[in-house]
Amino acid sequence: MQWSLRHLRYLLAAAEQGSIARAAGQLGVSQAAVGAAINNLEDAFRVRVFVRQPGRGLSLTPLGRDLVLRAKALVHEAETFEAHAAQLSQHLSGPINVACFFPAASFVMPRLIATMAAQYPAISISLFEGDVYEVFQKLSDGSADIGLTYDLLVNERVVFEPLLSVPLYVLLPADSPLAQAGDVSLFDLARQPYIMLDLPGSREWFLQVFRRYGLEPRIRFRTRSTDMVRSLVANGQGFSLLGFRAPAERSHEGVELRYLPIREDLPTARFGLAYADQSRKTRAVEAFAGLARALLGVLRRELEQAAGQPPPAGRS
Repeated sequence: MQWSLRHLRYLLAAAEQGSIARAAGQLGVSQAAVGAAINNLEDAFRVRVFVRQPGRGLSLTPLGRDLVLRAKALVHEAETFEAHAAQLSQHLSGPINVACFFPAASFVMPRLIATMAAQYPAISISLFEGDVYEVFQKLSDGSADIGLTYDLLVNERVVFEPLLSVPLYVLLPADSPLAQAGDVSLFDLARQPYIMLDLPGSREWFLQVFRRYGLEPRIRFRTRSTDMVRSLVANGQGFSLLGFRAPAERSHEGVELRYLPIREDLPTARFGLAYADQSRKTRAVEAFAGLARALLGVLRRELEQAAGQPPPAGRS
């Protein structure tokens, strides 16, 4: 049976107060929670801690007194450990060089930077934004300590930790006829002009999506800029494919844009952390990685919710 420090704290309060009701009042929890904790410990250790006397509260058994003494020592040690760990986290310091795949950077880095600044104010972050090849190069040559990118390349010098599966979405103006349905077929898209986000690694992924079904996209424009992609799509020059989906978006011109899933079954790309040498990660880098894992967990849930709840017609 499982037990925890919380159970021990409830036990100590009951021993100090001599009453489950008074212990519950001191702790700000229910009497049932205190009673359950005591029962849990007695069952786990097969020790009767208290003698329950109606109208007179609780009294410790001899074995209970010994258990309470040891529980006090353990809780005190745990509190000392927690205080020490908190102190360590506040004193983490130094620079971190982060390389991030730039179309995804605006989704992940602002929140990561703000959280790092709040939790580890002595850590400074230097950010490099680039395509997949550039991120891997920065990691390989030691210019970056950690990366946030897709696993679109094979590089023996870089270790990849997948954290998030990212499906492709079709980007269209909200008033496009194709945008009125809940999803879009690649066979319909293959007849439309395509605005390609032309980045190394990414372009191969986009083309593979069409060629998986024997299709070839009609590429009208190629650009390395996601802003240019959105503006060209907003001005009726075609559709585009992007990975991360914004919950709502307009182009610079104020045109509503729509992200729609692709109807056909497609593999998803994996986004996550990348390191050149995991054995040499500093504590500051480890702290950044921990926050990145938490954030990408949040983004994963947001993407799943967005995929399950497409926006209503006329909204982006």
